[in-house]
Amino acid sequence: MKGFSIDSFHVSAGAGLERPDWNAWLNGGLAITQALFVQQLSRVIRLNTLPQFSIKPGTLKHFSADLSCIISVSAGHLIRAGMMLLIRRFGSRLKKRKKAGGFVGASN
Repeated sequence: MKGFSIDSFHVSAGAGLERPDWNAWLNGGLAITQALFVQQLSRVIRLNTLPQFSIKPGTLKHFSADLSCIISVSAGHLIRAGMMLLIRRFGSRLKKRKKAGGFVGASN
């Protein structure tokens, strides 16, 4: 995942309950969950900008979430990944042929 980076990351979430005290607890838990998600994501993929969060609590029973991000990847990384995929694919085909008794057309 070294060739990947996140250029833009926006998260908006909110939940609503009829009781304001439970609403505050629920939306606080959503904020903590968002922060933990980005923390774990930053261990795997490079973040070029700081993520932007917004919590929009409501008064009715509902849940809403919106996530938008822009992920970029370098061309060199894509070429390298494609070559590794081809090498693995041809290698596994050769192993299957050897286990099946040799190459097609070979005499035993």
